[in-house]
Amino acid sequence: MQIFKQKNYDILHFFAILFEYIIIFHYLCRKISNMAEEQERIAASVLLENNVKRIVEENKNKARGYRSLAQLAEAIEMSAPSLTHALKHNPSLSTIQKIADALNVSIASLFYDEKKVEGYISVDGSIMRFHTEEELKNALATKRITIKA
Repeated sequence: MQIFKQKNYDILHFFAILFEYIIIFHYLCRKISNMAEEQERIAASVLLENNVKRIVEENKNKARGYRSLAQLAEAIEMSAPSLTHALKHNPSLSTIQKIADALNVSIASLFYDEKKVEGYISVDGSIMRFHTEEELKNALATKRITIKA
């Protein structure tokens, strides 16, 4: 009878330890997932901030261009510090939409990691969508159209 009790104890002890390891493993997986999500959020914020600054800089000499982030902030009815804070942290979708509208770009273009073009082109009745300059060149090349700069 003593041997039977010892075996039951060992099995219960084994499962208790196994359960603890499962809980620890689950906790670590969630922690790693949260860290990855935080890194992605930070990367998106940096990308958004850099792209807004780049677009403002590129367009500042155009008629509708803003010469600074302060002018952009004024155009979207925000204070300059609020806009800077929003760009560095977690801006709302409505803020991002206001920024995109003021800069006359799509929301998606604010999150590209480099300057890209996007749009649709109609050639000989077929409509092609492109997201990058390379895709546009390829689309035009398939139709044997060349553009000289």
